[in-house]
Amino acid sequence: MFDEALTPQQLQVINALTEGATMTYAAAQAGVHRNTISNWRRNSLFFREALADAQYDRALLFRDKTEDRLDRAFETLDSILADPKASPSVRLKAALFIIQSATTPPLPKNRIPLEIEEIHVHKTAQPATPQNPGVGWDFETRRDWTLLIR
Repeated sequence: MFDEALTPQQLQVINALTEGATMTYAAAQAGVHRNTISNWRRNSLFFREALADAQYDRALLFRDKTEDRLDRAFETLDSILADPKASPSVRLKAALFIIQSATTPPLPKNRIPLEIEEIHVHKTAQPATPQNPGVGWDFETRRDWTLLIR
C-alpha cells in the first residue's frame, strides 16, 4: 500500500528487518547509516506503517507454520501421556509450546496515530451586505478546512 512512497533503500531495510536482521546489518545492506533507519522510524509515516505491515505479515506466516504442526503436537502429547514409562520432558515442552502458540491469537496490528500539527479555517465568501442582501455566509456550514499533516 505504501510501497510507492518508499525509496528502494527503505524497502530493502524493511525486508531485512522483517527477515530478522539487526538495524546495523539492514543499514549496511541498504547502504545507509543505522541512524537513518531510526530517523525514518521517527519521521516517516509511510516507512513506519510499511514496517508495521511487514512485521505483522511475518508474524502471521509463522503462526500458519505453527498451525501446520499442531496435529503432530497433539499426537506427541497423546503418545507421551499414554506411555507410563515415558518422560521426554523436552518433547512435551515443545509440544506444549506449539499448542500454546497456535491457540493464542495474534496481537492486533499496531497503528500509528495521525498527528495533526495545524488546522486553518478560511472563509470562502463575504458576509451579506445591504447591497447584496441575498448573498451571505453561513458560518455553520460554509468552511474550507486545510489540514497540514506532518
